[in-house]
Amino acid sequence: MENQLFEYWTTSGSAFSESMRALTDINTKTLTKVGEQQQALTHTFMEAWNRQIQLATDVKAYPDLLSAQTKLATEQWNKYFAIARDTASVFEAGKVELTAWVEKNVQPANQPASEGSSAKPMSAVPSARKAA
Repeated sequence: MENQLFEYWTTSGSAFSESMRALTDINTKTLTKVGEQQQALTHTFMEAWNRQIQLATDVKAYPDLLSAQTKLATEQWNKYFAIARDTASVFEAGKVELTAWVEKNVQPANQPASEGSSAKPMSAVPSARKAA
């Protein structure tokens, strides 16, 4: 009886540890990619600011300034949109990985931690039923 309980907790603990390691890997990978996107966005903002200052000092005629600012705004908008699209892709990939993780790792509490385990569900261990 005690062996069954010990085996159940050992198997459950191992499965939980592996499951949490996989979840940590998914979260780390996703957050690293999101951080890269934030860096790209910050770089793009700084680039736009520098180019705006350069335009204000280099262009002398007002119509040329408007034309250059319109061109700059279009270029920057396209860059911002690409970063937003890439960020959405990162979150979508994270969602797919998390969904697969949940489908693989989340089981009803009354099932053994792994299919190949000889451990019985807690409800099948007599001492666990008495304690509950």
